[in-house]
Amino acid sequence: MFNVGGPEIVVILLVALMILGPDQLPKAMRTFGNVTSEIRKVTGGIQAEIQKAMDATETSGPTSDRPSPEPETAQPAAPTEDEASSARAAG
Repeated sequence: MFNVGGPEIVVILLVALMILGPDQLPKAMRTFGNVTSEIRKVTGGIQAEIQKAMDATETSGPTSDRPSPEPETAQPAAPTEDEASSARAAG
């Protein structure tokens, strides 16, 4: 997610240890883990709802805001100038 490697994590933990101290660091890490877990649950639920909605729109037919495409009807092509002049000459 953040593309953080091992050395970066060590630096972050050392800075956190210096700021919070050895007594508060375990509690802070536990809280951080719980918050991260809750965020993942919420985003997973949102992704599931979006996927469900997308699947429903793909399988359903046309709606009032999304009309079905009109089938093209075959209309006779208008004669070109060459065809029109040859028809006048012949007839």
